[in-house]
Amino acid sequence: MITKKIVIILSFFIFNLTAQANDALDGIAEELEAPAESVMIESFDLGGGQCEDWVKDTRKWSLGENTKNKDGSTFTVQVGSSVIAAPPGHPNYINSRQNAYVKAMLNAKSEIVKSMGESISREVLSSLKEGEFGADKQSEKESEKNAQEGDKDWKGALNKSLKLINAELDERLVDKGINPNPNTPQEKEELQKEAEAIINSSSFAEIIKSSAKARMKGVRRVYVAEEALKGEQGQICVVALVSGKTMAMADAIFSGDFSIAPKGKYGKPLKQSIPNHKTNAGLKTLLSSFGTEMLRDEKGNFHLVAYAQVGPRSKTKTSMSNAVKVALQRAKGAMRSYAQEYAMVDTANENSESAQELANEMQNYEYNNALETTLKSISSPIEIKGLSPYSRWAAKHPITGQLVVGVVLKWAATTAEAGDRLKKEMSRSAEPVVAGVRGKEAEQKFGQGAYSTGNDYKGEASGGSDEDDF
Repeated sequence: MITKKIVIILSFFIFNLTAQANDALDGIAEELEAPAESVMIESFDLGGGQCEDWVKDTRKWSLGENTKNKDGSTFTVQVGSSVIAAPPGHPNYINSRQNAYVKAMLNAKSEIVKSMGESISREVLSSLKEGEFGADKQSEKESEKNAQEGDKDWKGALNKSLKLINAELDERLVDKGINPNPNTPQEKEELQKEAEAIINSSSFAEIIKSSAKARMKGVRRVYVAEEALKGEQGQICVVALVSGKTMAMADAIFSGDFSIAPKGKYGKPLKQSIPNHKTNAGLKTLLSSFGTEMLRDEKGNFHLVAYAQVGPRSKTKTSMSNAVKVALQRAKGAMRSYAQEYAMVDTANENSESAQELANEMQNYEYNNALETTLKSISSPIEIKGLSPYSRWAAKHPITGQLVVGVVLKWAATTAEAGDRLKKEMSRSAEPVVAGVRGKEAEQKFGQGAYSTGNDYKGEASGGSDEDDF
């Protein structure tokens, strides 16, 4: 009886072990069949990521040409970004933000220009050498001469890259006490021995150049994002857009023919579309508002609205007044570029490397990379009628506490027509002759305390304000 129980217990134990082994084997089989766990890779923002997300995820657009669902017309969208060169709190940080926007917009425009057509050239040179030819010395002299003569073309640029590589080798010889340019028989012998120590060598050089230029008009911004994270360099990105209507608006400004300005569906009053500087939400939006946008009012008229900012030199009324003038100038410049501009972009990139296998089983490796990009936008002088300041504001930057002065400038065909009529009326009047003598001004210096008063003062004056007076 006891033996039977032992057999039963052993059978049960063996069954459990077998079941556990089968489960383990099944688990191993499942792991072998299942895909390997993905390796987590850290990603980085290359700049403009927030704007690209806005284009693709929020608006469901794509970079490049898009088609409207309503009427089938097309429009082009591109993204540009730029870092804010000055760190937060730097005396020029506020102005650097404005500069960053201009550079970001220029980058976006360069993408539009390149999409219209881009000239691209490429030259590649790869060489492998083992041993030394008897005619090498003569060839070196001729190569040096050709390199000097070829500096003006791409072959010259490639030769220059190789000369840089050879210069690195010369420095190594000098470190070893060997003259790379021997003058005595002994120096020549030492150099020869060192050269024989290099079993083989290889070199590679690639130069790619691209350029694009085009006349553009009606490129407006539709979205701007500013980011200044703690411990990181700030950046600004922008989404630029151009369409048939934006170009028609540009034509109206540039030509002075206001009848060709586009009309749209009835919208909302302009004051509801432009951020209100008297509210906290409005100021927050204005602090990140740059460039030119296009808005539609309740009558279906389109308006161009330009935003610009400046950091005043001080908090004095004079300094802040000057800041308003500078901001207005920058806003006018944005309007001028919208009307028409000639944009160009040139990019050159060089990659080169060299490797040497030495007799002592050591290897030398050198790598060089260079990139140069030039962006340029030119807008010649034209007369623009109807530019009108809409508002001006001043606020403290929420991060740095620095004072920011901003302006909002607008243009519409209706205001341009009004300005044109006023100009014609003014031209009919004779200019009065005013004579006067300016007295000698005494030089005076004032401290901050000179502007302190015991009481507040507010004044106002109005004359000829009846409707019949204007």
